[in-house]
Amino acid sequence: KIDLVTIDIGRYLKNGELFWAKGLIPRTNLYSFTWPDFPFLNHHWLTGPVFFLVEAAAGFEGLSILYIGLSFLTFLLFFSLAKQESGLTVALASSLLALPLLVSRREIRPEIFSYFFTGLIFWLLWQYRQKRISSRMLFLIPVIELAWVNFHLYFFLGLILTAIFLIDAWIRPEAGRRPGIFRQPLCLVLILSFLAVLVNPAGLEGALYPLRVYENYGYRV
Repeated sequence: KIDLVTIDIGRYLKNGELFWAKGLIPRTNLYSFTWPDFPFLNHHWLTGPVFFLVEAAAGFEGLSILYIGLSFLTFLLFFSLAKQESGLTVALASSLLALPLLVSRREIRPEIFSYFFTGLIFWLLWQYRQKRISSRMLFLIPVIELAWVNFHLYFFLGLILTAIFLIDAWIRPEAGRRPGIFRQPLCLVLILSFLAVLVNPAGLEGALYPLRVYENYGYRV
């Protein structure tokens, strides 16, 4: 059971309605009675239009199905890797330990896209590291980052993961030789990903917003 009064789903739906009706992406705090012109950067603006369309087509049940579906796909991405590398027993045991944490965040929130995109990028990077996919598949990562920066604030996790795997590929000798870091396919992928996160309504400010999101959060977390 989800208490709709205490979560933010109403704001996401209203943002989506304003986008489809007026093409509006709020840059001020529209929902404040005392200071509606206060500057505001909506780092998950694209969630509103998506949630609004789903709710309009299938109601709150549809939103729940979307959230559960993305959660399940995210789980499968990590579970498949765990099974490949550690076997079914370890994967199942780890999953049982993780499930209480996974189900603790059951409200329908933009963060579900971050969970899914994290799993997807990690899956691509790991499969490439294990030589199960070609380097061409890595160029899906900038495309994912392009979507992610508009869906939720945690897009920087994809950049961090890509950088970690780039360093790993550079320091791990291949056939007795170590190509320069700038000759690694992941280097170009990382550069393109940095460019991709600039493609958001706030531009550079939006790309750097994770560094300052807590400057004026409004309440203690």
